[in-house]
Amino acid sequence: MRGVAGVEPAAQLGHPEIDRQISLFGLEGQDRIKSVRVGLVGLGGLGSHLAQQLAYLGVTRYALVDGDQTSSHSLNRLVIAYSDDINEYKTDLAERLNRAIKPDAEVTNVPYHLPHPEAQAALAQVDLILGGLDNDAPRPQLTDLASAHRIVYVDAATDVHASDGPLVYGGWVVAAGISPGCLFCLDLLDQRQIRHATMTPEELAAEAAIYGVPHRTALTSQATDLPRRPGRRLDQP
Repeated sequence: MRGVAGVEPAAQLGHPEIDRQISLFGLEGQDRIKSVRVGLVGLGGLGSHLAQQLAYLGVTRYALVDGDQTSSHSLNRLVIAYSDDINEYKTDLAERLNRAIKPDAEVTNVPYHLPHPEAQAALAQVDLILGGLDNDAPRPQLTDLASAHRIVYVDAATDVHASDGPLVYGGWVVAAGISPGCLFCLDLLDQRQIRHATMTPEELAAEAAIYGVPHRTALTSQATDLPRRPGRRLDQP
């Protein structure tokens, strides 16, 4: 019996670490997991955990996309990093972890942010895109890319917020391509943040003057700092 074209189900035998998965998915299902090409965009608090768990699940083909380097304040949520990994690219650390778990992993390492051409080219070749982004600016680009290439795009986000009173936490998981509506359709994107991400410092300063508030370049943030429009929280439907 054969699973995905070119992959022998028997190749999975002799690996006790996936015996329970084979009992759930079957040999053919496990071979599909092994063969699927996954694009991971954003390798912070969410994306690094996705990279780890996908490797344990048996995924071996990746496009890793993130232009950020590890900082000391992000170590508490990066399962791919240790204290001596400061200033290392997150894509390098995720690749290291993937290969440690699955030595036969095929990894396309792209240490750039979207819309860099190398990031777009790598993601155009995958079967599934998983987003673990910390701001909305790349989300429309991923939506467009996934739509153009007919790729399923699953976007995940999370937030913890306490400045307005009691601790509030929440998030979302949105799948575009297998369910009705995308991030645009569901009104989940912060259009002001997206617009600011495309503006020059001079344009940002001019807008700040128009609105009469000091300009602060605080549009990119840590993985837990998701944008919120006034009157809406991520824990609300």
